[in-house]
Amino acid sequence: MHLQQVNASVESLKSRIAHSEEQMKHYVIEAVRSTKEDRHLAINLESALLELMDAEKELKWLKYAVSSSQKENDQVQKKIDEIQTELVSERKTTFCKPYIYLVRDFP
Repeated sequence: MHLQQVNASVESLKSRIAHSEEQMKHYVIEAVRSTKEDRHLAINLESALLELMDAEKELKWLKYAVSSSQKENDQVQKKIDEIQTELVSERKTTFCKPYIYLVRDFP
């Protein structure tokens, strides 16, 4: 009877060991899966950071381009204003001169 109990205990322990081994396999598989997923996420994060850096560079360039265009536009507008002022001045001079001559012609 004592031998039967020992054999039963051994079988019970073998069963528990087999169950534990299956659990360990499952945990190892999950750990490998998680590691692969972490690597994938790390690669995605690195790619996203590189894209963000590129976008920031492009934004900086676009801001510079807008600023440069605005300065150029301001210079063009200033030149237009100068030309318009000059035209107004010339028109006044052109329209006033004949009038001045007409006034001089009459006593």
